[in-house]
Amino acid sequence: MAIDELTSLLNQVEKRFEQEGNLIQIESGRVIFAGDTHGDIDATQKIFEKYLNLEN
Repeated sequence: MAIDELTSLLNQVEKRFEQEGNLIQIESGRVIFAGDTHGDIDATQKIFEKYLNLEN
């Protein structure tokens, strides 16, 4: 990708993010927020097991 294409893409993304709010409203359902586990599959699995009642 050329530098001018990348610059254009980044400008488009920036405009899109500026249009979106900082809060996402969810009508219904259960939501769990977990920080970035950096690929730690054990931590991710424990989150699923604890909060989503999933096993293996």
